[in-house]
Amino acid sequence: ALIGGKSLVKAIQGLEAQKLTPTPQDGEKATYAAKLEKRDGALDFSRNGKEIYDIMRGVTPWPGAYSILQRQGEPDLQVSFVAGSFKMGEPYGRPGEILPRLMEGKLAVSCADGVYLVSMLKPAGKKVMDAPAFINGYLKGRLSPAFALPQ
Repeated sequence: ALIGGKSLVKAIQGLEAQKLTPTPQDGEKATYAAKLEKRDGALDFSRNGKEIYDIMRGVTPWPGAYSILQRQGEPDLQVSFVAGSFKMGEPYGRPGEILPRLMEGKLAVSCADGVYLVSMLKPAGKKVMDAPAFINGYLKGRLSPAFALPQ
């Protein structure tokens, strides 16, 4: 946001000083983005962390980034991701597998090239919560919890 604000001020000053010449967009080269659908927010943790991060940013606020939490002996639960980042390195498990400990205070989910760190989540029908609260309420004592694509 800081870079964009500074760039905007610089552009306005350049236009006022008549040092910049506006260039109209070439309508022949212009393209339209397809309308987003709910399924566009489904996160696939077999992708690399940057792709997951970019998808999450692209679908926020609508349709929202989400995945399905699978816990042994429990019904599947849709979970929306509110905020996150990624850390490159060796994957810590199979894609979508949730690490048994917090990393940098965040829920760590294995992806193709490292881990995706989730700081805020929203289980279906519940309020937004931070990673430690989510772990205490939904993952404590559960074996091999993982996120998967919706069917």
